[in-house]
Amino acid sequence: MLAEGQALPPLAVTDLYGHASVIDYRSDRRQTMIYVLSASCIWCQRNSPSFHSLSKMRQNLRIVGVSTSLEGMAGFIARTGFEFPVYQATESAAEKYRLAQTPTPTTILVSAEATVVKIWTGAYVGHTKTSIEDYFKIVLPSD
Repeated sequence: MLAEGQALPPLAVTDLYGHASVIDYRSDRRQTMIYVLSASCIWCQRNSPSFHSLSKMRQNLRIVGVSTSLEGMAGFIARTGFEFPVYQATESAAEKYRLAQTPTPTTILVSAEATVVKIWTGAYVGHTKTSIEDYFKIVLPSD
């Protein structure tokens, strides 16, 4: 799993249509929020209203979803109403980012200097919800 303060290389990804791309944190002045998710993850599904609210409240962030598989992802996006790009990490990028060992959902905030600022693991309930609300000075919807 990644650690706060860790420098990150650009993230090589593929979109839902098979097009290769790279998420380069230094190419954007904003911080990047990476939402690590899986279409088959029940907690990702349950967390979607809270993450959707967070993504709407934080317009000054670049938000991307990242998964190790796009299987079922188009339907997941349609059900959740996510309005940000969702990608599959390439195999080598998934290894560098240790995505196979990263629980879903996990939210990773990355600076424009490509350094991990903050990591929240799990659905936005209990301590995780409070921590996100305190960090961003927002109120997320109740469960």
